[in-house]
Amino acid sequence: MNSSFAGINPYVGLRSFERETSVYFFGRRGQTAELLEQLHSNRFLAVLGRSGCGKSSLVRAGLIPALLGGFLVDDRDKWEIVVFKPGGSPLHNLAQALSQIDNGEGTDVAALERSIEQDQDEAVVDFLQERIGDDTNVLLLVDQFEEIFGFRGIQDDEKLARLGPALRQRQARRRAEAANFMDVLLALPENRDLPLYVSLTMRSDFLGDCDAFHGLPEAMNRSRYLVPRLTRSQLRETVQGPALLSGVPVTARLLDTVINDVGGQADQLPVLQHALLRTWNAWKVKGEGPLDLQHYESVGGLRRALSIHAEEALDEQDAELAKLIFQCLTDTDSDQRRIRRPATLSELVAVTGATAADIESVIDRFRADGRNFLLVSDSRGGDKRVDISHESLIRQWKKLRDWIDEEGASRDQYLDLVSRARGERALLRNPDLALAVDWLNTASPSAAWAERYSEREDDFSVAMNYLQASRAAEKEQAQKKKRFRLMLGGAAGAALVALAGLTVWALEGQQSARQAQARAESAESEAESLRAQAVSYASLVDEQIAAYDQAESQLSGVHIQNSTTTAPNVPMVPTPGQAESSSALEIPLSKIWEWANRRVVASNVSLNGQGNVIRIPPGEQFTISFTWSGSTTVTEKGKDFYCPSCIVQLYYGLGNTEGNGEPQCVVSDIMQPSWMRAGEVRGSLSSPSAAGTYFITLGYTLEYSCRPDLVTLPAEQARAIGAVIVDPEARKTSARTYSTR
Repeated sequence: MNSSFAGINPYVGLRSFERETSVYFFGRRGQTAELLEQLHSNRFLAVLGRSGCGKSSLVRAGLIPALLGGFLVDDRDKWEIVVFKPGGSPLHNLAQALSQIDNGEGTDVAALERSIEQDQDEAVVDFLQERIGDDTNVLLLVDQFEEIFGFRGIQDDEKLARLGPALRQRQARRRAEAANFMDVLLALPENRDLPLYVSLTMRSDFLGDCDAFHGLPEAMNRSRYLVPRLTRSQLRETVQGPALLSGVPVTARLLDTVINDVGGQADQLPVLQHALLRTWNAWKVKGEGPLDLQHYESVGGLRRALSIHAEEALDEQDAELAKLIFQCLTDTDSDQRRIRRPATLSELVAVTGATAADIESVIDRFRADGRNFLLVSDSRGGDKRVDISHESLIRQWKKLRDWIDEEGASRDQYLDLVSRARGERALLRNPDLALAVDWLNTASPSAAWAERYSEREDDFSVAMNYLQASRAAEKEQAQKKKRFRLMLGGAAGAALVALAGLTVWALEGQQSARQAQARAESAESEAESLRAQAVSYASLVDEQIAAYDQAESQLSGVHIQNSTTTAPNVPMVPTPGQAESSSALEIPLSKIWEWANRRVVASNVSLNGQGNVIRIPPGEQFTISFTWSGSTTVTEKGKDFYCPSCIVQLYYGLGNTEGNGEPQCVVSDIMQPSWMRAGEVRGSLSSPSAAGTYFITLGYTLEYSCRPDLVTLPAEQARAIGAVIVDPEARKTSARTYSTR
């Protein structure tokens, strides 16, 4: 036992091992030697591995102490170690890290950053030559290198083109800075004026992203080290070595349990270290005897220790704030991986609406008591940068995973609203509207929150205006339904009033002379009939409203039946770029539409007073007329969709909306209590500007006034009652008239 280590917790927890804690770094001697060998033969070394395999610890507590101990000596035996992460400003962070090599004169970090941006690797070499001696090597360690891909941002050029001007400019600047940073990083090991070595640590699942930068795949092919999993022997050293160094033995049953628990554990090193840190703290309560199984199990073991420790940091008074902070610090990438997403303190203030002091109070709790769950560092402009210390927190803490999934669902709802609004789609209707309103009330989104997901500067306002318009339209629809209820209720009330009057009249008739008896009996008979009708009206109110709602839900269930008689063949005009088609165009002389137990027959279609298929030049107006009849197939109360008073809209128009395809209303009440209506339509349309074949079709909606915005006319021959062949070569309007007589 070394007395200098007595009483110190020898396990580092979730954070990486550092040079200062390398004395507790056990089980990696062979891997450290392999790193030294590769760095000796190649000045560039990429250390790769899955999250939680100990990449950063291997370099920081294995490779770097070995270099400082003189295990890689050529002409120089001293080392300057420069460690940094790309973060949200890679060139600034590089300049900030280099400034730690001080020659006593201080360093203007902003000036050094500008110099690197202009002169690239030459600026770095010039800066170092002024500050290091002839006996000094330099190691540049870029930890968590995968952050550069997040900083570079969107790789899809089509998606980049959709961004608004300001976001597109910011993205272009990020791309340029990332490329500049990469050029510097790859050029430094090739410089022979100084012994510069570059090492980086990166998650292996980002290996495929490396082709975003020229030269990076080639450099990694020349020299990379894939960190292997710990063997059982190495795990035994990792668990037992630090405790023995502090003079505390570890029982065999605890060793076996821990090694077996690690098994196929993905987050081997950080989760193991955190569980052992908590085990040590549990042992220290009494501080006697060996580390044993009861200490390990009391803190939750390998599977639950981290989650329990995180839950203990939550305070009921600011649990909601903690949730918002962690949702800002995490994200879900395009591959649906839950990932870290660093944020500045000012961003956390803007998104959460809390004060900086309240946010820092929450952050401090998740850094205290050996947690080290959050990292805080300085950022450009004096702001603070907050980050999750390791992805293993995401994988081990279930509540955090739930928060991330909740945030992902909120993001998807917002982006769906943006897409609908930008695509000029129809306003939301229930149940989609109810879900969107529930999201609005629950998530309380703000412009600051939406900025991280928006492609254009005004996306949030566009989405909120679209949702507000949808709510207004739904409110108007509810008022119409209310008027509908009042209408039916009024009818029932009128019947009851008539019943009361006739009843009184009948009683008075009974009290009159015998000669009025026959009239009274007749009045009683009529009163009984009205009483039954009133009861029927009263029960019909709810049935009509239910039928109305059912009709709305069946709007998409349209069935079309063509008559057996079809028109003769008419050659189709090819669309631009197509060869002349030999297929024939057949448009039936009559069409039967069946929808929600309604039937409409359209026939006698005439275009320009001639036939149902015409060939005309682009942009020419033409007339249209046809006859129609409507009926319902259900006339008995209690049957499906019995709603004789439901109002149905009938529309016609060109199925292709390139021209004047906006639907035209034919009639607004084709279904009446008589279950039958008929009529004739006369109107006019204009041919589209593009050559091709356009079909005239019918559409329906259940409304109280003509609403073309709720109707989508199909562009299908199977649904057509006529056709317009737009031909630039046509000199005048011509029509084919077909008759079955």
